[in-house]
Amino acid sequence: MTLVRRALPLGALRRAGTAGLGHLRRQILDAPATFCYLAVLCATTGVLAWMGHKSSSGLILAASSNLRHLTVDPGQALFSSAFWLASGFKELITWLVLFPVVLAPVERRLGTRRTIATFALGHIGATLVTQGIVAAAIWLRLAAARWETVPDVGASYGFIAVAALLFAIVPRRWRLVYAVALLGWILAISHITDADFTTIGHGIALLIGFIAARGLRRHREAQDDDANPPTTLKRPCSTRCQTVSTPSSPACAAAGAWVKTTSTRSCARSASPCSRPTSTSASPGSSPSG
Repeated sequence: MTLVRRALPLGALRRAGTAGLGHLRRQILDAPATFCYLAVLCATTGVLAWMGHKSSSGLILAASSNLRHLTVDPGQALFSSAFWLASGFKELITWLVLFPVVLAPVERRLGTRRTIATFALGHIGATLVTQGIVAAAIWLRLAAARWETVPDVGASYGFIAVAALLFAIVPRRWRLVYAVALLGWILAISHITDADFTTIGHGIALLIGFIAARGLRRHREAQDDDANPPTTLKRPCSTRCQTVSTPSSPACAAAGAWVKTTSTRSCARSASPCSRPTSTSASPGSSPSG
């Protein structure tokens, strides 16, 4: 009896563990891009920790999408800068929490391709606009020339754009709250860290995400309209008569009208397949021909 009693909790734990692993596997398979990207960030952060501070700083600078690298090889700079984290494990922990909560639901609801496209658009667009502002500030002598080589890496631009895309599927009554929460999160990051050009980049990424969400919402509304076109009630064609002293045709007489002229026309100008109006005159003693 003792062995059976001890085996029961062990079996329950084994079943719970199996169920939990199955649920985790389904979550990962439903959002492959999110978790693959998170795995890459874990690997690159581990490499930076293994290399040491001096070597890792050089690698971060080499992968940066700063102004100098964008003028030399923009494609390489924009691509490589998305896979390294300047703050190391401290920033990685943030993404380990936020990616499954924000990016994974967006990918499940809106698809992998749209999620990747929005992330890339936010990352590339915010980087280019931000570095353009830096270039203008340097040219106007509002910023020092050293800003050309300031490290600029990370996943924040793309993440904010995808988080703003979630605005398209948030219920209407919660949209304002969600938008204020996103803006507050960006301001909190700027307050905790030193406010620099990346704060402008976060705002631009947020704007890109909101524009993408608006376009997506309009696209889905158009699809709903195409799938459920409005129904138009069609009335049958009728014979209208002008009242005179004698009945002219059996149809009008049956309708209780005293007529001289009959005409067949569409009851709705554009919603009925009736023939165009035709008019046939008849004398008081003869029947109409139309």
